Amino acid sequence: REPPLKPEEIVEMAKKKVGVKGYSLYSNNCEHFSHFCRYGSSRSGQVSSTMTAVGVLGGVLVGAYAMGKAAANALGYTS
Repeated sequence: REPPLKPEEIVEMAKKKVGVKGYSLYSNNCEHFSHFCRYGSSRSGQVSSTMTAVGVLGGVLVGAYAMGKAAANALGYTS
């Protein structure tokens, strides 16, 4: 993990964001802001975890659909 900035640097990083608009749940939320102030880069562990879970779920659903389609074809049911 990266080391946190010094307190005076954290204050300066926060000042850089004063007046900046464009809140986004996925790319510019409060966790992004706090990480930017403390470490100098924007990131959100919560968003990363959620997006990974969504990707895994999507893969499972696509796989289940493909298996169901193959089973239907094997049983002679065609669409």
